[in-house]
Amino acid sequence: MVCVSLTTVSLLTCAFNISAYKTSHIQHLSIRGSHRHRRAPGSRLQRNHQMHAAWYSQMSYLTDAYLQWKHDKPDEVHADQPRASKFHVSTVDITCYMHVKPIIQAHEELANVSLLKLGFFGCSPLQPTVTVSLHCLKLYHQIRHQKPSFSVQAMVKVLCALHNVIHTYFQSLRDQFAIAFDVYLGILRSVKGLVDEALQHDSVNWRMLHACPPCNYKQPDEPLLYPARLNSFDGNNSLKCIDGSGHADERLFKSLYFIHPANIKLFKDDVRLRPGTHLPPESRQTNNSEASHDSLCTENWKAANAVTEKTINVFDQTGVFVSACCHGIIQTVVEMRQSGELYVHCHLIITLSEF
Repeated sequence: MVCVSLTTVSLLTCAFNISAYKTSHIQHLSIRGSHRHRRAPGSRLQRNHQMHAAWYSQMSYLTDAYLQWKHDKPDEVHADQPRASKFHVSTVDITCYMHVKPIIQAHEELANVSLLKLGFFGCSPLQPTVTVSLHCLKLYHQIRHQKPSFSVQAMVKVLCALHNVIHTYFQSLRDQFAIAFDVYLGILRSVKGLVDEALQHDSVNWRMLHACPPCNYKQPDEPLLYPARLNSFDGNNSLKCIDGSGHADERLFKSLYFIHPANIKLFKDDVRLRPGTHLPPESRQTNNSEASHDSLCTENWKAANAVTEKTINVFDQTGVFVSACCHGIIQTVVEMRQSGELYVHCHLIITLSEF
């Protein structure tokens, strides 16, 4: 027979009541929903591919809705309009959280377009149930500009603290906010692409030809300078990426700074650019001075063979290679794929700068 004091029973009862209250409070306030875990069909690669394809098909409509919200007053949609529908979402703002908010959706209008017109953005491309305000996404965007190390997880925990639900943080909240923020950045890039297209700044080599006015702009009858311009090239082997990591996301970041890996492979078989090699006999006489210059450059470049063959086999990306003008303006960035800081990257950047 076990004897338990009344004090112990009271403490256990109190703890049980507190636990039950927290559980019900979490179920009410958490935007995660049910605690039952249901495994999604397919692999993570397949799920991401389907999600990204769904977002990509809506990008033009989302861009127009975002511009309409930002610069114009969107047309109000009333419930009595023909074939209009209503759905409910949970909204997350900077200082407030609404568990149920009704949204009026016009006929044949995307759900996220209806949300964007009201200043919110869904965390799902087809049937959003959780939304984040555009002001909240804009705030985090500016925080990332000033503090790049401020993670999505930290931002979500701050929002939980502001909403006084700090004990309801889950990994799913971070994933939902990350999806919304990722698509929000895609909308901003789409807007910038429209502006660049209108200004005719969308050519591949526009940045290299116009990024630095002192280096690129020339006056009529201006005397030629020798050298014509001064560029700096340097690599960094800190940004490594293990082979196989990130395989669940097959997207490529489009930027006028980064050179596509396919353009780098065009020069991988150029014999003249390999450190420690010599030119063919038929070209030694015509390019004697140029060959000696290349050989001297590659022999004195101590960082050329800094990465061993074993390290190359482990990492898919061993670093980045950056070019900048003498005024400190970045021109191009090359991802070093399965190679060290080879002279081929310098030759590639110089060749593209001659366009």
